[in-house]
Amino acid sequence: MIAKYEDELSEAARNADKIERRDAIKAVRNKVLEEFVDEEAKITDRMVKSAFEDFQNDLMRKLTLTQSRCDESWIRTGVRNISIDIGLPAQLSHGSVVPARGGPGLYASCTLGTLSDQSPS
Repeated sequence: MIAKYEDELSEAARNADKIERRDAIKAVRNKVLEEFVDEEAKITDRMVKSAFEDFQNDLMRKLTLTQSRCDESWIRTGVRNISIDIGLPAQLSHGSVVPARGGPGLYASCTLGTLSDQSPS
């Protein structure tokens, strides 16, 4: 499996777009499943999927070490900017933060106090 599909999986794994990368890796996995699953020889779908996952993980480690790239196509040695906007929402919660890092944002809010401190809604 390694020799036959390494180049194709490597190309799929280097795709910078997350969705396209996922779909390309899935397409390679489906080809591997079609070729190697053989119920008569007792080679099950689960066995091939497990072997493919190990193969994929090993290849990603290899790409990370040899090409200085990780799964998300980030450069290992580079430093990316992170911006954080801190503020208070309408309900005056304490510790509200919305960090953004080039993808989906996260909204976290923490309110400290007792029920008697609660503002009317």
